[in-house]
Amino acid sequence: MWVEAKGGRKKESKEKMLAVKEKTSAVVPVASYATEFRAYKDDAWYTVCVLFHGDTLTVKYSNFSPENDDAFRPSDFQNMNEVENFKFRFRPLSKQVQDEECRLLSPGARVCACHSFAHDDVRFYDALVDGVCKSLCVAG
Repeated sequence: MWVEAKGGRKKESKEKMLAVKEKTSAVVPVASYATEFRAYKDDAWYTVCVLFHGDTLTVKYSNFSPENDDAFRPSDFQNMNEVENFKFRFRPLSKQVQDEECRLLSPGARVCACHSFAHDDVRFYDALVDGVCKSLCVAG
């Protein structure tokens, strides 16, 4: 293989090229936990990091152990419609609304709300605001 080098082209050895290929095929994050993914197991949204290794796309869940990672390969999709549906399971991180901003929401606003199934099982789902209850906060 020929590579461009300062002062002209030079021939690289096959061994050196294979070593370079091995180094560049490592799993490299596309972005560091800056994406949300709607998981197939429960349709909840999770903060994730997306990794590529060969033809495998791995979804790593923030604050979960590696055994919870999901790996997807081209053979997992039967047609382009399934690929398109998969694409819509990703989105940028949702903006967190602070307590003092809740009163600014109006009925019909789309939000990502949490539901606690247990003290260690909180999941996030898309929801529409039914109404906003304005109350005074009492410092304790």
